[in-house]
Amino acid sequence: MPAKILFISHNASRSGAPLLLLEMAKYFSSKKDFEVDVLCIDGGELKSEFNNLKLNHFAVANETPSFFARWKTRHRIQSFLDKEYDLIYLNTACSCKYFNDQPFKSKKVILHLHELSSGIDLCGIDELFQALRKIDYVICVSQIVEENLLKLSGSLSIQINTVVINGFLRTGIKQTQNLLSDKINFAIVGSATKIKGMDLLPQVASALLDNKIIHKSLSLSWYGANENWDLTRKTKEIIANSKANDFCKIYPIFTNINKVWSKVNVLILLSREDSYPLSVIEAAYCGIPTICFDRNNGIYQFIELHGGGKVVPYMDTEAIAEAITNYVNNSKLIIEDGRRAQQIFSKFSALNQIEKIEKLCRKLLS
Repeated sequence: MPAKILFISHNASRSGAPLLLLEMAKYFSSKKDFEVDVLCIDGGELKSEFNNLKLNHFAVANETPSFFARWKTRHRIQSFLDKEYDLIYLNTACSCKYFNDQPFKSKKVILHLHELSSGIDLCGIDELFQALRKIDYVICVSQIVEENLLKLSGSLSIQINTVVINGFLRTGIKQTQNLLSDKINFAIVGSATKIKGMDLLPQVASALLDNKIIHKSLSLSWYGANENWDLTRKTKEIIANSKANDFCKIYPIFTNINKVWSKVNVLILLSREDSYPLSVIEAAYCGIPTICFDRNNGIYQFIELHGGGKVVPYMDTEAIAEAITNYVNNSKLIIEDGRRAQQIFSKFSALNQIEKIEKLCRKLLS
């Protein structure tokens, strides 16, 4: 009998955690000894790609545009609740609340924890720790996340098992050469949220404006912003009303990530918390170095220890602008740091990381 696995995703957006889950669903559904269901709490751009997989069941819980759709969705979700699973896999802390609210039946449960602070903000600490009491293993994407989780769980007398499995490189990324032109493109790649640091973009642009020569030698781009979100509109308005509009641009959600990486020379990570962002690993694969804050993630530890970019004090946008300026003044460093980044993150293939997760799943199921 194949082992029955349910993957629960907070949504089907084209972002790191759902993309990893899509890769995992492809991998596990190709194995004859697994029967795979996927339940996304909210929809998103990846819905059609999940639908195209050979899954036993797939549904989006909160997709309710009409009465018939609501009835159909309830019926589909009931099929998940009627089944007893050998393993339930929660892809983020945001999935915990839904998991707590529904009477799922499962022998084993795994949580994939990408960020702790933002996970608590989005899920709620009570919801997270209610779920942790039922969870058999927590996959942490960095040692920082693991250390902080163990401290917090220890203070609440909750015994949990953890393992660190870092980020991954999705399939289909084409390795490109980092070609420098007259204007060096510094870019942020990701959704337009406060966690990702969209509100900090105008501050970086303003700091660059102080150096009249430098800002004429670069472009500052944000790729992947949802144009309907308030923060995107507000940030665009601030930039449009400043002289930074000449070199600072915001672009919408993309479908062809390879086209984006072919345009980028240096990645900037403005995230307040982002342990192993997909963007950094993909950029490194393409020979693109990263500028990031310290203290906010696991990536900065790799860069401080091995190279592959620049690390600046946490939330210091002027220091980000200074690091940009240093790269513009010494463009050879971009190529050198990019090559180093490639060496560091070459092992982060999707297959390598998913095989580690499979090994943990089989251990729990044995």
